Amino acid sequence: MARSGLWIALALSLPANAQLVTYQGIAYDPDEGDVLYRESHYLLLDPDGQPAERVVLYRCPKGEPFARKVMQMGADQLRPSFEMTDARLNYVEGLDRRESNALVYVQRDGERDSELLELGQQAVADAGFDAFVRQNWQQLQAGERVRFDFLVPSRLSVMSFKVYKLREDLIDGAPASTFSLNLSGILGWFVSGLEVSYRDQDQALLRFEGLSNVRDPEGDNYVARIEFKDQDRQEDADPALLSAAREEPLVSQCAP
Repeated sequence: MARSGLWIALALSLPANAQLVTYQGIAYDPDEGDVLYRESHYLLLDPDGQPAERVVLYRCPKGEPFARKVMQMGADQLRPSFEMTDARLNYVEGLDRRESNALVYVQRDGERDSELLELGQQAVADAGFDAFVRQNWQQLQAGERVRFDFLVPSRLSVMSFKVYKLREDLIDGAPASTFSLNLSGILGWFVSGLEVSYRDQDQALLRFEGLSNVRDPEGDNYVARIEFKDQDRQEDADPALLSAAREEPLVSQCAP
């Protein structure tokens, strides 16, 4: 089937009244400023405007996709099911959400490990952190330190974090709030935290700084500054792009 015909067939499989939002992120080396990788986000919204599905393609600096994350949001926005595959490293990690627990798993070079974890009320997974920030926006703006448990499939465990407002910023001309995430307890004294910045008007993510969930070719997590620019955002993109992103082949290495 020609590519145009395939895209039409995939688009017909999407829910009626589907709205697709697309946006891009660029991950930079925080010291040198070099582009480490790029992110293409495809976010499907249900008729009520709530996230239903998200696909992220992680791309080499020149644009070839090397990893993909597919996420199903459903009714539980804080704890979406997801799977991330990195073709460069033969690496897979994911979370399969159940009613009161979640199966987290990681696969390295074909060897798979998994663990069934209990889900407390403060449990958060992956991009569910964006929903967590929105739910706790007023408390964070008031200066409260909010604790939560983050599910980490690569460690087959849950790690306790605290988040608080660090400062007010102006990013690309828009008032924004920057929050600090740190491990709770004594580990927080020894492990550097993360900084995330959200636009005040609509709580859109504008910047991420710290340890990324993407690994370098040696398997170590990048430390990155990821910028999300408004000019790269489309609020009513062609829904067929989501299905195409699900199917796009991944490369096993980035071109030099």
